[in-house]
Amino acid sequence: MMGIGRAGAIQSPIVAGYALSVMTPRAMNLAVIVPLLLAALVAVALMRVTRAVEADASHAEAHPLAVAE
Repeated sequence: MMGIGRAGAIQSPIVAGYALSVMTPRAMNLAVIVPLLLAALVAVALMRVTRAVEADASHAEAHPLAVAE
């Protein structure tokens, strides 16, 4: 794990320098904003799904099935 972290620390300034020399400021902003927006949308969707599953589970516990005798 330390080797992977070290490789990331070495490659990060290289990639950043390349991006600064090739990309326009607008393109760099979009390169950061788009993944952040996608992550936010996925987080909201995950919260909705999780709440729906929890609501179904609590609803099932509140109304147990009647046992036929």
